[in-house]
Amino acid sequence: DVERSRGLGDVYKRQLKNRGIPYNVTFERKNGNLQMYIEVPNDKKYVEFIENVVPMVTSSISLRKAPTPLNIKSEDVELIKKVIKKEDETDLTKIISAGMDYDYTVKNGILLGRLIPNGDEELYIRIEELTRHMAIFGATGSGKTTTASSLSCKIAKLGIPVIILDWHNEYDHIIHYEHKRVYTPGADKNPLIINPFPDPDYNDISETVSILEESLNLTQPQAFYLEDAIRKAIESGGVLTIENVRRFLEYRFDDSYAGREARIALLRKLSILTIGATKCMFDVNETLKPFEPGSINIVELGHIKSLQLRRIYSLILLKKLFRMYERMGISNNVRIVIVIDEAQNVLGMSEDNVAAKMLSEVRKYGVGMIVISQSPSSISTQVLKNCGTKIIHSLRSNIDLKVIEDSTSLEKSQVKMIPYLKRGEAVVILPDNPIPYFIKVDVKSLKLM
Repeated sequence: DVERSRGLGDVYKRQLKNRGIPYNVTFERKNGNLQMYIEVPNDKKYVEFIENVVPMVTSSISLRKAPTPLNIKSEDVELIKKVIKKEDETDLTKIISAGMDYDYTVKNGILLGRLIPNGDEELYIRIEELTRHMAIFGATGSGKTTTASSLSCKIAKLGIPVIILDWHNEYDHIIHYEHKRVYTPGADKNPLIINPFPDPDYNDISETVSILEESLNLTQPQAFYLEDAIRKAIESGGVLTIENVRRFLEYRFDDSYAGREARIALLRKLSILTIGATKCMFDVNETLKPFEPGSINIVELGHIKSLQLRRIYSLILLKKLFRMYERMGISNNVRIVIVIDEAQNVLGMSEDNVAAKMLSEVRKYGVGMIVISQSPSSISTQVLKNCGTKIIHSLRSNIDLKVIEDSTSLEKSQVKMIPYLKRGEAVVILPDNPIPYFIKVDVKSLKLM
């Protein structure tokens, strides 16, 4: 039955691992039978072990070439398919998606790069996988920004709009694309203005408060006062602005000294939203609109000098974008891809982060995310789990390497190779396929634009 078959799979995994045999085990329900796929290199001693040690009833054994895994040449790889007869009548179409059924080296989708060392085969990602999100990791100078730029161009050429949250104002100099627009919040030239407070017609007050609570380090009483002031400003029927919310806070009656101190401290913290460059960032008259198909939209955040303000703007913009596409309804198509550079500064480590929660919800509305960071250890495990594709450039920190080992299918010996990757080289892990790929990232799209 299903549980027995899964149990057998776990036993075989341990046996293979203990003997140092490279392997991949997956299950699938097909034609009324539960199938277990065991992949090993085409070496006589490995094949003999599978045939002699695996004690199960088989109705057929067949071989076919599988995609190239890390450290194993394509001509040496064969898939040994063991079919377990069904013992129950449960009508299941699939138990576990067998990633080996899809060959990622077939020219279908977005080209990621060429398998190395020989470079004879190309590696692609299916377009629909974009909504399962992607993470790009790499130390400074490893090529992660170039990888993200190349992918942005390829995605846009498919007619999908791309928006890049550019933490250091780097992407405009790298991307040369006909349908590119650069926004500069915090500067007079072409700002992208958003209203920091929620739409009165859309019940997301708690999300806005959570963003400000995390970014401004509000205490629980301060967060309560802020939410109460926002609700009263909405109930008053006036335009919901920062000034109106501050006005309700200023005239609030405090029945204790501690309450008065908390309220005054909150007003002081909120002042960051009303001074200096915020006029070119936050206003009730938003300029945020749906982006044109096939366009690349770079939001340069480097003009915002305050890192705290930069994070607030990024999180509120993300929330606005998520809600915009949520209103459009559920979609099986990719509607937009959002690239978050230096994602650790935006998403942070908190498992309860608003953006991390939204990350798991937006895929059904056709929103894909590309999360970029030089330190995977500074990203929450929730975000890592929600990124189906991982592109890992060179990393040198032992802490980061441990996170990669714990959160991916890479073996310890494969993780040890990561610090020695050259610029532009990466290990790629794709959805539903635990086999890692060693590639040279394709960046021709940047040269041709």
